[in-house]
Formats: sequence, C-alpha cells, structure tokens
Amino acid sequence: MRMQWSVRLVAVMAVGAMMFGLSARTELSAGDTPDIKTIMKKVNGKDGLKTSLTAATKGKPDWDAVAEQSKELVSLAEAMGKNTPPKGDAKSWEKLTKAYLKNATAVAAAAEKKDVKGFASATTKFFSGATCGGCHKSHK
Repeated sequence: MRMQWSVRLVAVMAVGAMMFGLSARTELSAGDTPDIKTIMKKVNGKDGLKTSLTAATKGKPDWDAVAEQSKELVSLAEAMGKNTPPKGDAKSWEKLTKAYLKNATAVAAAAEKKDVKGFASATTKFFSGATCGGCHKSHK
C-alpha cells in the first residue's frame, strides 16, 4: 500500500515537472520576438497595458509605473514590426507598424516628461480605433 502511494506521488510529481517545463518553454526568452497575438494580448488584453495606461490618464498617475509600462509598450510596438502579417502586403505593414511605434514612442516620451496633458493625448491617440482599425482592416 505504501509503495503504491509512493509510485503515485512520483508519477504526479513527474507530470507536474513536465508541465512546468513546457510552460516555461512557452515564455519568451530575452531576444525572442513575440508574435502578433502575444503583442495584442499584452497591449489590449484584460489587464493589459491599455487598461493600466488609460486608467493613468484619469487622476494623478504613478509616473514610475507609467514610464515602465510605456517602455514596455514601445518594446512591443518595435516587435510588432518584426512580425509578418497574416495577410496584406509588406509595404502597408511596414508603414502601419512604423506609425504604431511612433504613437507608442509619443506615449513613452510624455510619460518620461510627466506631461499629464501630453500623456493623455498620446495615450488616447495610441488606443484609438483609427490606430487599430487601419492595421486590422488591411492585415488581420
């Protein structure tokens, strides 16, 4: 009886270790370029950067947190341009991802300056339907 329990415990631990190993491999290593879906989830998903940065435009922002999140936004925007879109031509993708990066950089610049109005304006522009719609229409 004790031996069966030990065998079961070892089996459960082995399965757990394999699952942990698989999940650890799905995380991005430094230098890996996240795919489009991962970028969209980090930017626009539940509890993503859109939620926190938009909330920071209302009231008094925690500028340290906003600056860090804005830098992540820029990093993700840079990664977006390194991906290949599911459809559409490369010239359009390049143009739209450069605009995406430019808008993300404006958010980060305003956050760095602790410019409340500039940050609110840049954040609104970045997360507007105009920024998203053009890319989705052509490339999603």
